[in-house]
Amino acid sequence: MTKDHGYRCVVFNARACADTELTTAQLYCGSWTDDLRMVVKHIRKTLPEAKLMSVGFSLGSNILMNYMGEEGDRCEFLGAMSVGNPFDLMGELLSTPDGGIVSIDWAPSFKAKPVDDTPT
Repeated sequence: MTKDHGYRCVVFNARACADTELTTAQLYCGSWTDDLRMVVKHIRKTLPEAKLMSVGFSLGSNILMNYMGEEGDRCEFLGAMSVGNPFDLMGELLSTPDGGIVSIDWAPSFKAKPVDDTPT
């Protein structure tokens, strides 16, 4: 349906999330925006005339809002939506029953594996 209206959808998954293997020494971080910045630059290079809008969910929402704040007037998005953003990351961490231990659902993605530690 979106294609019929001229939209394309791009999904950005943070490192080692969504069943992807961690292949670099850089770990996922809910406030690190460099990967999103690289995706936006790639889209802009590939589709220079595209009108960009974004939706972030949960920690992805936090990454999106941080990115937009860092970019300021340079931000490529015409609009964005923040859904379920844990704005107070430290407060959220301290209020979890397990003291912020990584969820068992996420743990397999972060298992120690040999990686190329060349900066990315």
